[in-house]
Amino acid sequence: MTELYGGDPDLHARALLSQWSKYYFGLAAPAGVVAARLLRRNLDMSPARTQLVLRAGMPAALYFAENALHPPAGDPALRYAGLLDHLHAVIDMLASMARIAPRVLWSNAGNLLDYVLEQTTTKPPDDDAAWLFAPIGPDGEPNPLRMPLRDMKPRSVLLPSPFRARRVCCVRYEIPGETQLCASCPLLLTMSDDDLALQDAIHR
Repeated sequence: MTELYGGDPDLHARALLSQWSKYYFGLAAPAGVVAARLLRRNLDMSPARTQLVLRAGMPAALYFAENALHPPAGDPALRYAGLLDHLHAVIDMLASMARIAPRVLWSNAGNLLDYVLEQTTTKPPDDDAAWLFAPIGPDGEPNPLRMPLRDMKPRSVLLPSPFRARRVCCVRYEIPGETQLCASCPLLLTMSDDDLALQDAIHR
């Protein structure tokens, strides 16, 4: 991660781990959603049966067991069980490696899931996104994936309105020299027009 983002692996561990998790969820989220939403099947993503391939320390591929796909099901609680169990296990493990709040990692996962769900629309439309991001999870507890992004009214005309902002910041800004914020960063809502113009220039 330091080769990509800089920073010190000890001093900036939580910010670096947060960025690493985005690459990981970029592999896990599409696999789980394609299986659950398009194939209507649960994918066994249990860590014991899933192989992660790293290249230069970065997530490059996920391999699942040959019989990982379960029979088709209509209930989203069945179809997404493998993905949710996987996220719980991985996020618990990552959170134990650095002083990072699990909600930051869940927000990273939710941000990726929101994007993948937008790219995999179904006909007729389904309620998978509403189910995944509901306030209460299938276990009856507060859902860590609840509302990962919110439509906000920005105070600056330099931001689109509504502005789709993450509910929780990924703390990327903690890495020295990392001045470019995510396009959905909630910190953009607090910036002056001059700072927003700089962000726009950086993104270009």
